[in-house]
Amino acid sequence: MCVVYGHGGEAVREALRDYGGIWVRQEPQLGTGHAVMQAAPHLDERWPTLVLYGDVPLIRVQTLKRLVESAGKGLAVLTAVL
Repeated sequence: MCVVYGHGGEAVREALRDYGGIWVRQEPQLGTGHAVMQAAPHLDERWPTLVLYGDVPLIRVQTLKRLVESAGKGLAVLTAVL
């Protein structure tokens, strides 16, 4: 797991400290694409990559599993209608 964090990210690190992984501080915070660029050197092509925003805390593991399955070896995008 690679988590890119910025403003207020220390609280996220503290909350997830038991899960391990790699932590990458995004400074300055230049958007989601930039965050992915910060994580890219730490990603492993053998495993799927999920890009999640910090404001989706209620997403279910079941939903993410279905997303990964849908992508196969390609790309999948999850959207929602509010």
